[in-house]
Amino acid sequence: MSGYFIKGAGERQAYAVDWAARHLRDGEAVRADLGWAITPSTGAVGELAVASSELSGATPSVSLEAGVPGCVYVATSTVQTSLNRVLSHAVAVRVAAEV
Repeated sequence: MSGYFIKGAGERQAYAVDWAARHLRDGEAVRADLGWAITPSTGAVGELAVASSELSGATPSVSLEAGVPGCVYVATSTVQTSLNRVLSHAVAVRVAAEV
């Protein structure tokens, strides 16, 4: 998974983090998806937002919608593991008027 994406303001875009591929220790599993956070976020209409999210095995995924063209947001996935570690992985999302 790359750390930088471009999405159109009017489209939904899905992203996923495969924790097993990079961040988990031998025998460790994702126990809980602690969610996705979007920054900056002021709560204004039209900002980048989480439309839906889910966890499949060690891979949390998110569908992002909206966003202000020209703005760069950071989407961060946070999980808790079977070893009680809390891990976070962030990706930058630049919103374009059209992609």
